[in-house]
Amino acid sequence: ALTTIIIGNNVTNIPYSAFCGCNITSVTIPSSVTNIGDYAFKNCRRLTTINFNATNCNSMERSVWNECSSLSTLNIGDNVTRVPDNAFYNCSGLAGTLFLPNSITSIGSYAFYNCKSLTKINTPASLTTINDFAFLNCTAMTDFNMPANITYIGTHAFYNCSSLTALTVPSGVTTLGSYAFHSCKSLTSVTLLCNLTSIE
Repeated sequence: ALTTIIIGNNVTNIPYSAFCGCNITSVTIPSSVTNIGDYAFKNCRRLTTINFNATNCNSMERSVWNECSSLSTLNIGDNVTRVPDNAFYNCSGLAGTLFLPNSITSIGSYAFYNCKSLTKINTPASLTTINDFAFLNCTAMTDFNMPANITYIGTHAFYNCSSLTALTVPSGVTTLGSYAFHSCKSLTSVTLLCNLTSIE
């Protein structure tokens, strides 16, 4: 019957299965949180909104939001600099355009894996790093604006983003990982502004 959770600003760890199966509709992850365990919010089927303010969280377990079938809104706080590894893994209900705040410099590995309903990622000029598998299987994504400051695009970063139609890789990119755009079946235009010595 639990419908409301307030996580205090001194909480650093949300452990394994902590709120699994609860009837909450929204949750705010405070800036103090450094770790979120497996299945922490699994099967919270009424959860529609995540407010993510964790500034020191580098990695999360892959199944944190598993089976949160109503999840549709993600708000990332203005002081967050990194989207953690696995942060929104398999959040297939997130839809439409996602706006990342101007503080973001890095998107972690598998951060948006299998977010199949996202159509556009609006990224800030501060973004420099897109890590491995970051947008794997984002099959509805038609548009991704790649900021000029990007230097690193990891392996399989956009693997099977099958609705992307055009991409421009900025001049500052020094690393373009293997299979970065593999299975992007709708791509008709790729503009490379960078000086790469090899492409895998």
